[in-house]
Amino acid sequence: DTVAVLLEQAARQPSKTLYFWLDVFSASQQDLESAPHSPNWLSTSLRSTIREVGEMLLVIPSWSNPTPLARAWCLWEIHCAGQEGVPLSIGLLPAQ
Repeated sequence: DTVAVLLEQAARQPSKTLYFWLDVFSASQQDLESAPHSPNWLSTSLRSTIREVGEMLLVIPSWSNPTPLARAWCLWEIHCAGQEGVPLSIGLLPAQ
C-alpha cells in the first residue's frame, strides 16, 4: 500500500528527483523501552531529521480508518513537522 502511494507521488512529479525516508527502518516504533534511542532522541534527532528531510508525506491506507492518526508515533512526527515548519501532504491509496 505504501509503495503504491510513493509511486503515485513520484509519477505526479516526473521532473523532480524524489527520495523517500521511511521512519520504520530508522527506529523501533514497537518497543521504545529497549530501543537504542532515548526519549531525548525523539525530541532532538528525530525532529531535526524531519526538518532536514524538508517534506512529509503521511500515507493513509484507508480514508474511513486513518490508522496513522491513531498512532502516537505518527502523531509525534506530525507534531514535529508542524513545529519545524515542514510541509505535510496526505497520500491516499489510488482506490481511495
